[in-house]
Amino acid sequence: MNQETGAFTSYLVGFLLSILLTLAAYFIVVEHVFSSRILVPTIIGLGIVQMLIQLLFFLHLGQEPKPYWNCQLFLFMLTILIILVIGSLWIMQNLKYNVMPNM
Repeated sequence: MNQETGAFTSYLVGFLLSILLTLAAYFIVVEHVFSSRILVPTIIGLGIVQMLIQLLFFLHLGQEPKPYWNCQLFLFMLTILIILVIGSLWIMQNLKYNVMPNM
């Protein structure tokens, strides 16, 4: 097996797994498989698994000869993402409290 066939196979497996996880999340929500208490952590878990699959199969994180800089860049990106998500949730909570005080 040459290198191009291996890369194509890697991309194909990653693509199929991503499609499978997306369809699983869709059908779990549409068919009301779980209650809302279990649904949200399940969807978050499927999203995290899909993110890891895409990092491994499409970005090949950790498979290069010197993965140190890519891992550092990934950790920086993850830090920025966490700041954005927590900041957005904080702003939305403050807006809910200040704009709709009766609810």
